[in-house]
Amino acid sequence: MDDAVSVAAMSTDALKERMQSLEQSYREGHPLVSDEVFDHVYVAELKRREPDHPLLQTVGAEPDFGAGKVVHPTPMLSTEKAYTVEEVENFVRRAQNVAQSLGMDPGTVEFRVTAKLDGMAARFDGAVMVSRGDGIKGNDVTAAIARGVVMDAPGVGELVMPRQYFDEHLAEDFEHPRNVVVGAVIAKEPNEHARLALERGAIRFVNYENLKRVVCSGTQLIAMLETIDDVLLGDLEYPSDGLIIEVTDEAVKTAMGATSHCHRWMLAKKTKGEAAVTKVTGIEWATGRTGRITPTVLIEPVKLSGATLARVTAHHAGNVRASSIGEGASLRIIRAGEVISFIDEVVEPAAKVTIPDACPSCGTAVDWEGDFIVCQNVACEAQRVRRLHHFFHILGNIDLFGLKSIQKIVDHGYSDLVSIYGMSEADFEACGFGPKQAENLVAELKRSRTDAVEDWRFLGAIGIQRLGRGSSRRLLKVHPLESLSTVSVDAIEGVESFGPTVAPRVHRDLQAVWPTIRGLLDIGFNLIGSDSPTEGPLSGKRVVFTGKMTRPRSEMEAQAAALGAEVQKAVSNKTNLLITGERVGATKIAKARKVEGLTVMPLAEYLVLIGDSS
Repeated sequence: MDDAVSVAAMSTDALKERMQSLEQSYREGHPLVSDEVFDHVYVAELKRREPDHPLLQTVGAEPDFGAGKVVHPTPMLSTEKAYTVEEVENFVRRAQNVAQSLGMDPGTVEFRVTAKLDGMAARFDGAVMVSRGDGIKGNDVTAAIARGVVMDAPGVGELVMPRQYFDEHLAEDFEHPRNVVVGAVIAKEPNEHARLALERGAIRFVNYENLKRVVCSGTQLIAMLETIDDVLLGDLEYPSDGLIIEVTDEAVKTAMGATSHCHRWMLAKKTKGEAAVTKVTGIEWATGRTGRITPTVLIEPVKLSGATLARVTAHHAGNVRASSIGEGASLRIIRAGEVISFIDEVVEPAAKVTIPDACPSCGTAVDWEGDFIVCQNVACEAQRVRRLHHFFHILGNIDLFGLKSIQKIVDHGYSDLVSIYGMSEADFEACGFGPKQAENLVAELKRSRTDAVEDWRFLGAIGIQRLGRGSSRRLLKVHPLESLSTVSVDAIEGVESFGPTVAPRVHRDLQAVWPTIRGLLDIGFNLIGSDSPTEGPLSGKRVVFTGKMTRPRSEMEAQAAALGAEVQKAVSNKTNLLITGERVGATKIAKARKVEGLTVMPLAEYLVLIGDSS
C-alpha cells in the first residue's frame, strides 16, 4: 500500500488538522511520524493542494509552558530538509548561483557542516533560556537550569541527553531521549526519570558553535556526502538525525535570505533507514519481570536491509491505543542502521484495537501506570520466570539458564533462586533434562557461586525496580550488602541519586526480597566488594567489547571491570580500547580507528594483555 494513500484521501481541513496535531505531538516530545513522512507525505500533499497555505510558511506553534513568552532577538527559524544527494546538490547550486550574481567566483563558496542534534532547540543568553517556540517567540524555560540542566556557553543550541545514559537507564521506558528531555524542561514537576537524569547531569544544553565541524567547497561537500557522517557523527555522544549544512559567506547568506519558515542558506540533510509498508496480523502481549505487559506486533514478513522482519515492538499499550495499532492496520516499518527496526508510521489504522484487561500469564486484572498496563500479582508465573532469567543474565557468569530452561524448571515447582541453587542432577533430570544436561546445569550453578562477581552486579541481578547495576554500585559504596536488611529509608535517601521518591520504594522492595538475598549469601557467593581495589592492566581505561567473544559478553565485561576498566556499551571519543571478537565489520573498525587515543585490539591480543590463558 502506498504511504500517501490515506493522506491523499483526507479532506483539506482534515489534512491541516492532522498536520497541526502531528506538529504539537513532536514538540511535546512524542512524535507520531518521522520527519521524512511529515515532509514527504503530509507537507507535500498540502503543498500540492494549496502552495501558499500559511502552514507551509511558518514554524509550527508550541504549547504554552514555562514562565511566559519571550521574543527572540533574531528569529529562530526552522530548517529546510533534504533526504537525497540530489536535493543537496540543488542547495549547493542555488548558493553558487547567488554568489555568481554578486560577482563572486561560485567555486569559492564554502559550506560549514555539523551534526544535526535530535533534541529540543533553545537559546541561552547567559541568564535566560528560551525554547524555539514559533521562531519569533518561545517559552521561558530558565527554571530548568536550576533543576540541573548542564549549560554550555551562551548562544543558540539544543537540549539533549547522552545516548549512553539513555541506553543504560531509560531505553526500557521511553522510545527516544528527546521525550525525557522535553518532559524535564516543560513539566512543572518533572517525573522521576527526568528528575534523576537532571540530578546526574544527563540533560545538557549544547551550543551549536561548539560542535565538531567540516568546512569545504560545494564540490568537496558532494564528494564526501556519503562518508562525512563518520567524521561528524561517529564519536558524537548525543542523538543525531542528520547533518546541518550552511553557507559561511555573510554576503551570500544575506542575498539568499529567508522565508518566514526557514533560512534559505541552511539545509538539514536527514538520515533515514530502509523502509517498507506491511500489514499487522496480530499482537502478542508478554508480561515482564516487573509486571509490565508489553506488545509485540506481528506483521506480514517484509525484507529490509537484508533481513526478513516478522515482528516489531510497539513499546507499550499507550502507543497501541493512541496509534490504533491492531489486526489489519498498515504500518510503515524502518530498519535504521541495519540493526534497529521500528514503526515509523501507522499508514492505515486498525478498525478495532484491543488492549488486554487481564494479564496474559495469570489472568489478574491489569492496572494502567502511565502508558503501560501492569499485572500487580507478584506471584504471576511470567514475572517469576522473567525475574529468574534477569538474575542469571545480569549475574553474567553462568550459561544454559535461558528462558526455555527456566520455564521447564518453574513448571516442575522450582520457582525461586534458593531452591534452584539447591537442585541436584536427579532434580534436573526429573524436570525433563538429559543426564549430561543435568550435569552441566549443576556445574554452571556451582561456577556462578565460585567465580568472582561484583556485589553490585549481584544486587542488580536480584531485579529490584529502580535498583539496577549503576544504582546498586552507588548504594553499596555507602552501605555494605550485609547491612541492607536493616538500612533505613533516610539512609538510602542520603545516597547519590536516591531521592525521597525512590528511597522508600527501594527500601520496601529490599525488605521483601531480603530472604532471597540472605538465602543466596548463605549458599556462599564469591562476591567482590564495591570498595575492593581495581588496579590492573586495564586500570582507568574505558573499554568496549564488540563481535563474537569466546565467553559470554557479560562475563568479559565483569572481568574487565575487576581489572580496573570502565566498561562502555558503545565507542565514544573517550573510549581507550575496543576489543574485537569475530564477525566485526570492517567499516565499524575503520570508524573506531578515527577516534583519537583509541586502540583497536583483537581478542587474542587482549587476553595476553590481561594474562588470561583461557
